[in-house]
Amino acid sequence: MPVRRLTASLALLAALIALGIAPQARADHHAHIVHGVITHVDLEHHAIVLHTENHDLLIHVHPHTQITLNGDPAELADLMPGDRARVRIVRDREHPHFHFAATHIRARRL
Repeated sequence: MPVRRLTASLALLAALIALGIAPQARADHHAHIVHGVITHVDLEHHAIVLHTENHDLLIHVHPHTQITLNGDPAELADLMPGDRARVRIVRDREHPHFHFAATHIRARRL
């Protein structure tokens, strides 16, 4: 059983690296940081699409996700396409149709 878990973890890490998602350097080895531009905000499904250097990522935004916009506390409804964002993501186990969930979103509007 531990070998399967290790294999699955390594496969996920390889997929994230292939997507250009850098592993988070802190103790939470399941979290990853992605940078990009928000291209879509879906208030109905509580999600954003983040365009990274290589891919578009559909990311679930939980009610407890910490969001800031230009350094100030914000909500999902405050985000707009074109905002640049740094998003801390984890695998979304609660909603299988999403691959990732955001724990933190730091957005900047120019």
